Order: sequence, then C-alpha cells, then structure tokens
Amino acid sequence: MRTMADWSELNRELLVVVVRRIKLIENYLNFRTVRRLWHSVATKDNINSNLARVPWLMLAEDEDDKTCRKFFSLYNGMIMKKSIPGASGKRYMESMEWLITDGEEGEISLLHPFSGVQIQLPHQNNTKHYRPNKTSEP
Repeated sequence: MRTMADWSELNRELLVVVVRRIKLIENYLNFRTVRRLWHSVATKDNINSNLARVPWLMLAEDEDDKTCRKFFSLYNGMIMKKSIPGASGKRYMESMEWLITDGEEGEISLLHPFSGVQIQLPHQNNTKHYRPNKTSEP
C-alpha cells in the first residue's frame, strides 16, 4: 500500500522554491492559507515577479454578506470571495493594487484587499476644504 507524502511538512527552503514558481495570484493566496510556515514563506521578497498582473474587478457589495466582497478575475473568469473586515458601507477607489476607502463619517484608509494590510489616513475634516459627503448611498 502506497502512502501519501505530507506536503504540510515540507522544509522552508523547498517552500521558497515552490512559491517562487506560482504564476497566479489566486494560487499564491491559497498557498498562504495551508499553514503558518507556508504563510511566512509567501512574502513580497519571495513572490514570483512574473505573477500575472491582470486586474481583478471588485463586485458590488452583497446584501446578504456585508463582511465579504467578491472579486472577478479578468484572466480566467474566476470569482473569489474575500473577507474584508470593516468594508461595509464604504466607497472604494483603486490605486496600484490598493483600495482607497472612504467612510460615511469622512474617515479614509488604504486597504490591500489580498494581504489585509490597512493604513489609516488623516480624517478628511483635517483638510482645508473639507465638505461632508452629500450623497445618501456610499
């Protein structure tokens, strides 16, 4: 009887070789979820520089689940659901793989939807010409 190898026990050096050969962002994101060690190997320094840079479109907020957003891959038509804490009811603008979020109360942040990194920016009312948002729907 053949036994299957336990892929979760691969050593760090071999994992670096594997992660550098990944060609699609969705495979890179899945790789990071296997184990803590695999997540620690999938860093910016080890990412494949030839990783497909085809845009993902962020779909409209789902009425049933306001904690997640769906992203559509123009590369292969795949739809990926991603949890984005605190995303409900905010406006988004895209800039170089980051989302600029604009909340109802004027709070602004930069959010990287795939890594989860969020950077709070100064509140809009700290700017000279701040006017509260006049639209009713974000």
